[in-house]
Amino acid sequence: MDFPTLTATAHIAGLDIPITALPCGTLRYDVMPLIDQIAGGDILKDDTLDKMLSVCHRSIAKADPSVTMEQLRDGLMLADVAQLFQQIIKLSGLSRKDGQQGEASPQSFGATSTG
Repeated sequence: MDFPTLTATAHIAGLDIPITALPCGTLRYDVMPLIDQIAGGDILKDDTLDKMLSVCHRSIAKADPSVTMEQLRDGLMLADVAQLFQQIIKLSGLSRKDGQQGEASPQSFGATSTG
């Protein structure tokens, strides 16, 4: 069975970056634990930044397989990675429950439905 892929364009660092929604398994096993890590402190701690880049790369590579992890690592600033990550998880169905911008916490995110 082929499922349709939800796509969008993220406008990051003056670039239009194609992104795709992530499947439930990636959200459950990779993104939610990562949100827990982010909520716990500095994203430069441990391997949090590398995990964020990996999630971003998975989303982008579905839309444009020519984009490499090295391009993301060498081309994006820290704020760009955080913004890109946020746009990808929002496209994938996770959004702030309170509708506010700012720091994420695991309790502040919930699944949304497109109907």
